[in-house]
Amino acid sequence: IKCGGGDDGLYEDRKFQQNIQGALANGIQVGIYFYSGARDVETAYREASFCVNLISCLLYTSRS
Repeated sequence: IKCGGGDDGLYEDRKFQQNIQGALANGIQVGIYFYSGARDVETAYREASFCVNLISCLLYTSRS
């Protein structure tokens, strides 16, 4: 499930929360991806940090 991207500024995918909640509510195991536009280490780090913040609440809820 796409959580967001960095190809046009940092953004959360507009359907990320809906897609994650729907999948988890139906017992579907999920994976996520982040569409990167990074061309240097600093941008890659910012994008990775943003992605981790987006999914941090899922790291504990999905392990049950």
